[in-house]
Formats: sequence, structure tokens, C-alpha cells
Amino acid sequence: MIYPSQEFVDDENLTATAQAWEALSGDPGVVALTNEFVEEHDLPTAMRYPWDQSKGVYLLQGFHNLHCLRTVYRSIMNYHLHRPQQIALVHILHCLDELRQDVICHADDTPRYAGLQDPPGTGRGQVKMCRDWEALERWSLEHTACFKHEDEIADRMVNRFKFCPDGSQPWLGKEGIVQPRL
Repeated sequence: MIYPSQEFVDDENLTATAQAWEALSGDPGVVALTNEFVEEHDLPTAMRYPWDQSKGVYLLQGFHNLHCLRTVYRSIMNYHLHRPQQIALVHILHCLDELRQDVICHADDTPRYAGLQDPPGTGRGQVKMCRDWEALERWSLEHTACFKHEDEIADRMVNRFKFCPDGSQPWLGKEGIVQPRL
């Protein structure tokens, strides 16, 4: 697979670059997994999904990485454009550490060729064996927790679980809205 990376590094069109980075979202990776699934995969117990107490809420690692990349991108752009930082330093440091851990954990040993590119870089256009990201997206949507991350906005956590991609409203009970404690 060749990564379509140009849209993320176009320094002549920062608007297009910003649109590409802002389109990255970790939200689809917030999933609600059944207790049976959790037991079968030996996962730690997570907070309960507010609309179904037989499910726990988990964030898939790849989607968390995208969230972190976008967070770091936003911080860099705030610096570049001489804007005040809008993201807490501890959040940025958390993201950098998570990305560092993931790089070390995966220890990718793909040899990237060097030189002879314009602009200079390593591995540009090189074919690389990748997992099927679209399959992961499909699986995550089948197990959606209807979550939307509102950056740096204080709100009741339960309200973030009301963004189902298919338009369903699992919080509506037979007699109105279920009000879990979150």
C-alpha cells in the first residue's frame, strides 16, 4: 500500500492541509463491547456504556493515535500561527507519550530507502504492507458507542454518547430518556 500522504504535508496550501488533518477523528474508534466479548478477549473492565449496562466503553488504539496526531498537529499550528495554545500541555504530552509507546511496541523494521527524492525524505512512495483500515472502521461502526469528542469543552460526559452515525437514539427508553449517572 502506498500512503496518500501529500494532502497532509502541503506547505503551499495550509488550508487544504488543515482540512486533511481536521478530518482525522478518533470518534469512530469509541466502541461499546459486550461483557462476553470483553471476557473472550481478556480485556480489563471499562466504564459502562450509558445506554446498555451489559457493555463497556473502549477506544481502539489506532483511532486514539489519530486523535493524538490531530491534537499535536493543532498545537503545532497554534505555535506556527502565533496563536495561544488551546490544548492543555498535559494532553499534548500524553499524546506524544502514547505515540512513542505505540512506535516502540510495534517496532516496525521496514527498510525505508533514503535520498533521490524530491522533496528529500525517506520512503516516499514506497510500498508497505498495511492492515485494512477500512475494515477496522467498519467493525468500529458496527460496535459504535455513538461518541463525539468535544475538544476541551466541559460538558456532561453522557451527552457525548448521543451521536450515533446511523441516527439511532439508544438513550430513548419506552417512557422517555434514560438518565444514567455520568
